[in-house]
Amino acid sequence: MLDSEILVPPEPPLSEVKRWAKYNVRVHIDGKIALLTQKYPTAEVQSWEMKRVAARRYLAGKADAAEKELLETEAGGNATNLAKAILAKAQWWAAVLGTAAQIRQDAYTTIDAAKTKEEVQQALEAAHVAAEQAWREIIDKAL
Repeated sequence: MLDSEILVPPEPPLSEVKRWAKYNVRVHIDGKIALLTQKYPTAEVQSWEMKRVAARRYLAGKADAAEKELLETEAGGNATNLAKAILAKAQWWAAVLGTAAQIRQDAYTTIDAAKTKEEVQQALEAAHVAAEQAWREIIDKAL
């Protein structure tokens, strides 16, 4: 090899391009979800499922002492309104996660079906557009 020769790396195989595209989709969607949770402490986010269960049981009259105490302490007394608010927020959050999962799965399916790198790129761009549109709808509902 001469000093003046430039080595050009080979084009990555289609399978590697697809792997990268799926990673990119996952990071993009996870980033959107993180924007919704970043204002809350990690412990708060991790408590959401526990609070959802406690709220559902509280409204059904089946909450145990710890669940009642959790909700009543946070509510500053009667926890009925808080329990209803928690369940409404939980339903919204489930819709957010469901939308994210659907966008991700649709993108993965399209990426897997791609026969060329250009088709992979088109699938990636479509996933980003879908995520941006869903994000605007989610934010509109949250406000």
